[in-house]
Formats: sequence, C-alpha cells, structure tokens
Amino acid sequence: MDIKIIDDFMPDEVFEEFQSIIREIPWHTSIVLDDELQCDPIYNFMLIHKFYDKYKPQSELFFKYIEPLLTHIKVRSLIRVQGNLTMRTEKIIKHGFHIDYHAIVDGEEQETNNGFASILYLNTNDGYTEFENGTKIKSIENRLVTFPISYKHTSTTCTDKSFRCVINFNYF
Repeated sequence: MDIKIIDDFMPDEVFEEFQSIIREIPWHTSIVLDDELQCDPIYNFMLIHKFYDKYKPQSELFFKYIEPLLTHIKVRSLIRVQGNLTMRTEKIIKHGFHIDYHAIVDGEEQETNNGFASILYLNTNDGYTEFENGTKIKSIENRLVTFPISYKHTSTTCTDKSFRCVINFNYF
C-alpha cells in the first residue's frame, strides 16, 4: 500500500460537530520526539489528547466521538488514537522523521511492517505531513491520509493559523 488520501472524509455536519468538540477536550503538553529531532529543541513541544492507548480508551468522555470513525477507517485492532495540536510559528518548523509505533519483541523495540497510520486533519493551514521520500500532504480540513505504519514521516507547524490540529490513528 502506498499513501492514500481521502478528501471530505466525513459528511460536513458530522465533521463540524467533531471540530467543535476539539475546543472542549483537555489538552496536555508533550514533547514531539524523543530522538531524531531536526529542529531547535525549543520547538519540540505540542499539545496532545490521548483518546486511546495501552489497549483501552484514555478519554472516556471524548472517545465516543472517535468510535464511529474506526469503522470508516477499517480498523481491526486499535493501537493508539491521539490528538496533536501544534501552535503557530513564524516559519514552518519540521520536527523530525519518525514512525509512530514500534513493536516490542523479546523486550526490545523493533520497527514493524504490519499496521497502518491514518491522520485526520481538523483544520486547513499551511502546515503539512512530509514523508521521507519527499511526498508532502497539505493540511486540509476533513482530509484523511493513510499509510503503512513503517513509513517515516514528520509533522510541521503552520504560519497562517493559530494552530495545526490532527487526529493520529495507529492500528492493525
């Protein structure tokens, strides 16, 4: 499978409701990357909301908004669902190429070719997702991009809106 893009992923009224709940969820600070950081460490932060992680919902109140999307994405087994929000910067900042999920085999992290990552863009801005091969996916609201979980990619900030917000799904 290569990179697959679906524009207008959700019906407008469903997407608008989804956008409105994003303003109400609690956000927490987090670093973007532990290693392979390509930007000044001062930019190595974002706000996150964990909807699902460690084999169970982490956000009982808001996970119910995510559940209907799982059927449309064709999730068989969920690994993680996380909201990522980066603040506006003066220039576009690339954080660093990474993969979202490493399997644990015999107590050690290993890359896996199994599984998928999907990113749902919640607002249109000049930020993007870039893949190691140079492919750039623009942040356009209600766009879903899906790719093998083993594809290295990087997120960016934006310069033309207050923030860039995505929901990141990792699954089998």
